[in-house]
Parts: sequence; structure tokens; C-alpha cells
Amino acid sequence: MKIVVEWQILRAAGSESTRDVTTSGDPALKSQTTEFVITEKNVDAQDEEQRIIDVLASVLEGLGSVVGSNTELILHDLRHPDHSTVALVNGHVTGRRIGDPIIAAPVEDKGFDLLLRKRPAPQPMTSTIAQYQSRTRDGRELASTTVLLRNRKGQPFASVCANADLTEFQMLAAVLGRLTPRQETPKATEPPEHPTVDDLIEDIIAGAMATVGKPVTLMDKAQKVRVVAELQRRGLFMIKGAADRVAAALRVTRFTVYNYLDALSDPAEGRDVAKRSGAGKAEGSGGAGKPPPKTRKVAAKPSPSARGRSHSR
Repeated sequence: MKIVVEWQILRAAGSESTRDVTTSGDPALKSQTTEFVITEKNVDAQDEEQRIIDVLASVLEGLGSVVGSNTELILHDLRHPDHSTVALVNGHVTGRRIGDPIIAAPVEDKGFDLLLRKRPAPQPMTSTIAQYQSRTRDGRELASTTVLLRNRKGQPFASVCANADLTEFQMLAAVLGRLTPRQETPKATEPPEHPTVDDLIEDIIAGAMATVGKPVTLMDKAQKVRVVAELQRRGLFMIKGAADRVAAALRVTRFTVYNYLDALSDPAEGRDVAKRSGAGKAEGSGGAGKPPPKTRKVAAKPSPSARGRSHSR
């Protein structure tokens, strides 16, 4: 049997081309024609990191034609955290769009654990955290995987994430139940309004402060450090100007926020911050914060005359 491949080349703008390919052969097989599409893009960026990001964007585009509609694929350019989302498949899963910031990630996204981890020595490598659970802003559970890419200096510059919505699996019984006649027609719901960067920042700050369980006017230093630690875990400080917003919410200066972050970067110092906070109050009430040496000496080794006076009383 002779197979003939017919190519139709459609040139698009720029360096991308799409080919619709049809295979045909024996007349008896014409009803079984197979069609597919080939998309080509030139990857000619001089910058190595940008070239890798361009390649990954094409990978996501190709995979987007075979993954289910419940699975989101997303590529982040971590060099621009304010608008890191550069490639996206099935963004409806988490409600994200091209150009969204890194902090629009799902809640409890452990990908931030990789991103914020400090490496002891610079080295190019990839890090993967797989099969963890996160959730959307409206509470749906996701099965997630994150791959982080580091450059030759060991700095993270890109990440690829996959998030599968588990709702239909968890609601299988409900899906089967919908096969029976319905008593009522469900009401159509309006899609939620897309949050802005400012909305995301405010929500993240409010959520972190709520973990303390008291208003900011009653928080001590250790509790404010706890809020900053939660905000750091959510990646908020990658966004330009976030420190000022946090300082205003906690009613401290921006430099105080930076001091909290420095304390958190040192594990030993972070564990002792509450203790040091209490010590600071003692020092404030007693000057140097230590009893005078003579007082300690008298209490430890009273003189004979002092003992005599004590007995006479």
C-alpha cells in the first residue's frame, strides 16, 4: 500500500509556523484519515535562561493538547515575580492568567519551600517536590508537583508546576447521583472576580495575621515575627513594595520587618526571638537588665555581722 503525506504550511506572524498534516493512501482508507498539527517556533534568545524558558513554554503548549481539563500546567519566570506567569494551560483550575504574580499560587503551595530554601553553595540544578496537596482560594483540593530550575549561580530562575483538581474524584458519588432525575434546576453562578495583585497581598497579610488570633495592637514582638514568618512562607516578600505593606499592617517600620526577616534567616536566632523579646522587656525596666554584682554577692555570701543581725531580729 502506498502512503502519501500531504503538507499544508500556514505561516503565522513572527517565527512560528503551523502545519496541518493529513495522511492518506488506499481509497478504502480515506474514511480513516488521520489529522494532526505541527507547531514550530524558533528559539534564538541569546540569554541562556530566557532560551530555557522559551523551550519550556513550547513543552507546556504541546502537553496542553493531551492533559485533561482538570489539570493546570504553569510556567513561572522567577526573575519577574510581579508578573511571573509566562505560559499556562487550563488556567481555570486556579483562576490564573498570563502575567499573574507568583503569589497567586494555590494556598499551602509547598513549591515555595523549594524557592525560599537557601543552598549552601551555588550550583546549577533542578529540584522537584511531587505528590503534595494544595488548595485553591475557594477551597478545592489539588494534587500538585513543582519543578524548580536554578542557573549556574544556583539562583532559581524558572519553575514548572502541575495542579490537578481532585473535585470530581472526591465527588464521584455526587456525579453518579446526578444521573438520576433532578428535583430542582441548579442556579447558574457568576464566575468569581479575578483578584488583583493588591487584593492578593491584602488577603495573604490578613490570613497571616489571623493565625495569631488577636489584633495587632495587642501583639508582642514574637507574634509579629510569627506573622512575618508566615508571609515569607507564602512568598510575599518576593513582590516589590510588600515590606512596606507588611510594616503598615503590623504598625512597625520597614526596617523592623527586615530585622524580623534577618532573625528568621538564622534558625537559632529565630527559635530564641521570643526569649530575647522577653529579655528586652526586662532590660527596659531595669536599665542594664542585670542585678548589681554587690547584690548578688551579699545574697550569696552574707557577712558574719549580717548573719548576727538577722538572728537578733
